[in-house]
Amino acid sequence: MINHESIVLIAEDEENSRVLLENTLSAVGYRVLSASNGQEAIALAKTCTPDIIVSDILMPVMDGYALCRCIKKDEALKQVPFIFYTATYTDREDEVLALSLGADRFIVKPVEMQELLRIMEETIESSSKGKASVREPQLPDEQLEQMHNERLQSKLNNKLAELDSERKRLLESEQRFRDYAEASSDWFWESDRDMVITKITSGPPELLFFGLSGLAKRIECATDPVDDPHQGYLESLRQKKAFQDVILEFEGSNQRLLTIRFSGKPYYDSHGEFQGYRGVGRDMTETVALIHQIEYLATHDELTGLPNRSHFWECLNLALSRARLNVCRLSLLFIDVDHFKRINDTLGHDAGDQLLQEIAARIRRTIREHDTIARIGSDEFVLLIEEEYPSGAHRVALDILKQFEAPILVREQRIFVTVSIGLSVYPDDTQQAKMLLSYADLAMYRAKEQGRNSFQYFTDELNLAAHEWLSIENGLHQALERNELFLLYQPQIDLKSRRLIGVEALIRWRHPERGLIMPDKFIPIAEQSGLIVNLGRWCLDTACRQIRAWDSENFYVPRVAVNISARHVRNSRISEDVCAALAAHGVEPGRIGIEITEHTLLENVDTISHTLNDMHRRGTYLALDDFGTGYSSLGYLKLLPVDELKIDRSFIRGVAERDDDIAIVKAVIALGKTLGKKVLAEGVENFEQAGVLEALGCDAIQGYLVAKPLSSVEVKSWTAPPLPFEEPGQAGTVIDTA
Repeated sequence: MINHESIVLIAEDEENSRVLLENTLSAVGYRVLSASNGQEAIALAKTCTPDIIVSDILMPVMDGYALCRCIKKDEALKQVPFIFYTATYTDREDEVLALSLGADRFIVKPVEMQELLRIMEETIESSSKGKASVREPQLPDEQLEQMHNERLQSKLNNKLAELDSERKRLLESEQRFRDYAEASSDWFWESDRDMVITKITSGPPELLFFGLSGLAKRIECATDPVDDPHQGYLESLRQKKAFQDVILEFEGSNQRLLTIRFSGKPYYDSHGEFQGYRGVGRDMTETVALIHQIEYLATHDELTGLPNRSHFWECLNLALSRARLNVCRLSLLFIDVDHFKRINDTLGHDAGDQLLQEIAARIRRTIREHDTIARIGSDEFVLLIEEEYPSGAHRVALDILKQFEAPILVREQRIFVTVSIGLSVYPDDTQQAKMLLSYADLAMYRAKEQGRNSFQYFTDELNLAAHEWLSIENGLHQALERNELFLLYQPQIDLKSRRLIGVEALIRWRHPERGLIMPDKFIPIAEQSGLIVNLGRWCLDTACRQIRAWDSENFYVPRVAVNISARHVRNSRISEDVCAALAAHGVEPGRIGIEITEHTLLENVDTISHTLNDMHRRGTYLALDDFGTGYSSLGYLKLLPVDELKIDRSFIRGVAERDDDIAIVKAVIALGKTLGKKVLAEGVENFEQAGVLEALGCDAIQGYLVAKPLSSVEVKSWTAPPLPFEEPGQAGTVIDTA
């Protein structure tokens, strides 16, 4: 167990990370000292000897390695356990040096906070009970110094190599531009002391009488991309310094867009008084156009204008990198024209080329802007679809097949063409680019074996899953039309007054053939298909209608909370949807609550903030659902008009048993109090959990202890559970809804 007198010294220069550690460690009972660099940490350690030190490596003034060396050299401090906690120094060599310096553990960020707490507790316990000997430097000081310098030099060399490579690339690009433009002649310009261009020789006359500062709006790029080209140029003008090779886009005569390279330097009279600028310009329009054309021809198929095989591999590798980073799926469609050789031999190659152009155009019409299509062979096309669910690729494959139901007119002949499509999915089938293409190719041949004019997944499981997905999606359209959806309501109670403060509306689907379908089965499909917005509107309207029905029966429910998806919140009409539902049934704005997840805050923050502020101004109650499971910034939380934080059930499950869950729940409640927001715990299932939450100062609870999700009729007859903290004789009484 944690010794509540244990002192932790944190050395971390990044403020947000340091504050998070301070709050979390303080919440579980540690006394926390914190420093922003190694030098501050040593001073604190000498003032008050800590029981453990947790340090970052990359810090100003003195880094973590130097801090560890100093600690291990100090007779009074060398016995203190030392943990490195880093996100920058992550190589094996970095860990070897850390442990050689005498560190007890080497932890690479990110790591779950519960895991960090466990490691710290074990390290302190081992140290205090003598289970582990004091770790001392494993190598002579001179060798450690050398290793330290080598790691720093290695990091520096890597950065220098990157910068040198970038510098070479820029120099090569600059030289290439100059080579292309050698046939052009420079022209000269001059400005007055007010920096207005007054003279031009052979250059575009449209620049005459144009202010140099006004040209900043037309800057396209700069020689040094590290600097902001606009600000660098304007700063040169403010300080009356020379500027070089500023690239401008300018509309010339006949509305022709010109690309101009612009350089200038100040000139002065004999008394040193600034008189203006003089400089040179060069028309780069043809050169830039030529470069773009060359780049295009190198990466695209000349016949169809689609990316070619080499460009496809680049796109595939980039798409795989994004999929790995975002932990999502990637579908690859291999499309082959059925019997193309026979058509080509019969009608001739020119007709075959015309046919391929129309085939490419039809495939293009089926895909979205961010999908990638390429031609990689004579009659072979590939399509990359970056989407979480394979059913998206399934729909695209169906759309492609439908595109070829109509004949193609070639040289006044109507030609019926079909295609066979194979699909492979990352990471379900493979994580390698070449294998992903090979598997899609094999699946395509399976489609041909089954009669052509069809598509097949590489695995039978994905074939079944995709058909199931489409079945549910089609059923959802009908569910809205046939009134197969309904809402259940789960009560929420205030822990102080024991009164009902509201209910959460939970959607269900009573399918005529499948029976009851829970939301985890159809909500993801609704998200992907776009139906989620219609479902959200239906929930808002149904909830408002139910509030009015309860009111008419003299049964008062203070508020009904409706879960709204991130996609609906991004929709600029969400505020209007809420207002429309309220107005349609004569319900006051405060009677409806909107619940959004933490993940929603990460998507287009400006739009989300504007939308939430608009709803809040209109009186809508806003709650942040599943709090603690996402990655929302505390800065966003402070600025957004959220009224309530809902602690996720995953933390409530162990709140009566696990110290780490107690610590997290306590921290969230403290955060909510500090920010002036209500805190509600969901998923409360037993008396012990409710008792702990009340002791920690939680405002309200929701869960099976209070009530399971109820029908609108059952809500009216619902009675309070025998909560353990009520006075004798009160258990089982109806909770006051007034």
